[in-house]
Amino acid sequence: VADLRRRQADRTPLGIALLTGGGWLPGTIGLAVSVLAGFSFGTGSSLLVGVVALAIAGLLVGSGRPGGAAIAVLLAGPVPLLAHGHPLMAGIFALAGGLIVASAAVIRSPLVANEIDAQGVWLLALAATVPVLSAGLVTVDGHSPTVVSLAAVGLLWIIALVLDRGECGPRTVGLGLVARAASGLTLLAMPVLAPSGAALLAASLAALTLADAWLRRRSWMAVASAVLVPLAVGWAAVAAGASLGETALAVLALAPIAAVSDVLVGRTWMWPLRVATGSALLGAGLLAGGDRGALATVILVTGAIAVLYGSRLALPEITWLGGGLVTVGTWLHLVDHHVHVTEPYLVPVSVALLVAGWQGRRNAPISSWVAYGPAVALVGGSALVERLAGGGAAHALVAGMVGLAAVIIGGRQRLIAPLLIGTGLLVGVTVYESLAVTAGVPTWAWLALGGVTLVGVGIGMERAETGPLESGRRVVDVVSERFS
Repeated sequence: VADLRRRQADRTPLGIALLTGGGWLPGTIGLAVSVLAGFSFGTGSSLLVGVVALAIAGLLVGSGRPGGAAIAVLLAGPVPLLAHGHPLMAGIFALAGGLIVASAAVIRSPLVANEIDAQGVWLLALAATVPVLSAGLVTVDGHSPTVVSLAAVGLLWIIALVLDRGECGPRTVGLGLVARAASGLTLLAMPVLAPSGAALLAASLAALTLADAWLRRRSWMAVASAVLVPLAVGWAAVAAGASLGETALAVLALAPIAAVSDVLVGRTWMWPLRVATGSALLGAGLLAGGDRGALATVILVTGAIAVLYGSRLALPEITWLGGGLVTVGTWLHLVDHHVHVTEPYLVPVSVALLVAGWQGRRNAPISSWVAYGPAVALVGGSALVERLAGGGAAHALVAGMVGLAAVIIGGRQRLIAPLLIGTGLLVGVTVYESLAVTAGVPTWAWLALGGVTLVGVGIGMERAETGPLESGRRVVDVVSERFS
C-alpha cells in the first residue's frame, strides 16, 4: 500500500500496478521478503520456498521495479542450496536462477549509457554464474564429480547463450564470455576426477569452444580448444592404461597434425593451430621426461616442426635450431637402441651440411669443395676408415654407396668435389676389398698385370699421337672450365 501511494495516478489495472510498483525501493524489499517469509513459515518446505524465491526473482526482473535486479540476484544465487539431497532439483534451480539473472543483464544492456551502467550489466552477467556454483556445492558431496562438472558446463553454456543476446553495444560486447570462462573453472576438479572423467570433461569443453569459434566466426575462441585437446588426449591415454611414455607419444601426435594444418589453411586459424602445436609439444615433453625413447621422439618431432616453420617463415636461425634438435633426437634413439657404429650418428650432420652447402651456392659462388666436400667425406670417409680398421662389410657397402652416388651426382652436375671424393672412396673400397680377397696371389702376377697395363696405355697414347703430359694438361683444362 505504501508503495502504491507513491505511484502516479493512471489507468493501469491494480494487478499490474502492484507488480510494477511506484518506484519505492523499501516497498520492493518489503514485498519480496514478506512473501518469501510467508511461504517459508507457512509451508516449511525448502523446495517450495526455492520455487517461490525464483518466481519472485523473475517477477522483479520482468517488472522493472527499482532494485529488482539486485534483489533477484540475492534470491536466485543461493536457491540451489535449498535443494540439498535433491540433485535434479538443484540443477533445475541453478538453470532457472542463472537464466533469470542473465535476462536481467540482457534487459539492461540496451539501456547502457555510460561506464557505470556497463559495469552493472557485467556484474549481472557474473552473478548469473552464482546459482550454478551453489548447485555444485550442494551436489558434489556424495555424487559423481564427473557428472557434476559436466552438468555445470552444460548449464553455464546455456546461460551464455542467453547472455549473448545482451551484446547490444560496444560496452557489452563479449557478455556471454563470462559464463563460458566460468565453465573453464570446472577443470580445477580434474585432480578428483577419474582419468576417463577428466578426458570427457576436457573433450566436452574443447568441442564447445571449437563449435563456438566455428559458428560465430571468431577463431580466437579456438585457442582454448588448442589447449584442451592435448589435455583430453592425454587423459584418454591414461584411462586406456598407457604408460607415461606412450601417453607422451599420443599427445605428441597432435603436434605435426596441427603444424601441417597451419601450413595448409589460411591465416584465420593460424594462432589456434600454433597454440595447439606448442601445447602438444610442451605436454609431450613434460610427460616423456623419464622415458628416453619417448623423449628422443619428442625432441626429433620438435626439431622437424622447427625446420618446417623456419623454412616457411624464412628464419634460418629457427631452421638450424630445428636441425640441431633433429640430430640430438636421432642420436638419443641410436643410444637407446645400443647402436655403436659411427655412420648413423654422422648421417644427420652430413645432411645438414649438404643443405647448408646447397643454400650457400644459391646465394653466392661457393666452390663445391666447401659446399659439398665435407658432407661426402664425413660419411663416406668414416665408413671407409671403419672398414680399414677391421669393421664389418656393411662399412664397405656404405662407403661404396656414398662414393657411387657422389660420382654420379658430381658428374651430372659438374661438381668436382663430389666427383673426386667419390672416386677416391670407390678406389679405396675396391683396393682394400681386392687386396683382402687376393692376398694369396703371387707377386709376379701383380707385376705381370702392371706391365701389361702400362704397355696397353703406351700403345693407346702412341696411336693418338699424344704424350702423358699433354693428356694430363687437357684433363686439367677441361676440369677447370666445366667443373666447379
